[in-house]
Amino acid sequence: MQKRLNALSKSLGDKPWLDGDRFTAGDLMMSTVLRILKHTDIVTSDKRLAAYIERCTARPAFRRALDAQIDIQNLRTHEALVNYKKMIVGAVAEVENALSAYSAEQDRLEDLNDAMVASQRAVTLANERYDRGLTDFLNVTDAERQLYEIQDQYAIAREDVVVQYIAIYKSLGGGWEDYQKIPPIRKPQPAIVAGVREIISPDEAPK
Repeated sequence: MQKRLNALSKSLGDKPWLDGDRFTAGDLMMSTVLRILKHTDIVTSDKRLAAYIERCTARPAFRRALDAQIDIQNLRTHEALVNYKKMIVGAVAEVENALSAYSAEQDRLEDLNDAMVASQRAVTLANERYDRGLTDFLNVTDAERQLYEIQDQYAIAREDVVVQYIAIYKSLGGGWEDYQKIPPIRKPQPAIVAGVREIISPDEAPK
């Protein structure tokens, strides 16, 4: 770098500008580069270059170019700020949507749990009535079928709650690796199995 600056100083000589007495775009660009080194001894040690930089930076054209660069940088800063605000608003909306969906899935899971408890009572009641000979076994299997359907929906709802929880985690900036898989949820045994067993083992049926 020093060799190039020395060559530039030698080429400049006693001329005010690179092209002699005429200030050109070359001076504008060269002064912009040299201005970065203005406060170092690389330039200040050469009085010719130091004086050249002072002449260039005092020119109205240089001031206009500098102001234009500042305006451009301000616009870029404003654009970055607008994009940042958009990103923040989008991130907040994503978190709010994830929280809302998670809350809705929890409410659904709670409702299904209440329905499952009621269905289990219905199965118990149907079995008691069947044991007393007050109803046939078809009503028992129908109650068990309804219980199985609710249990199946409950199992799916549990998975949905976990999925929405992961969505919240991701929206807050967390990741979810491949090894962090949702544990499999065991489905309840179909109620029809109980009916088949009743048919296969008639000796166990109440008289």
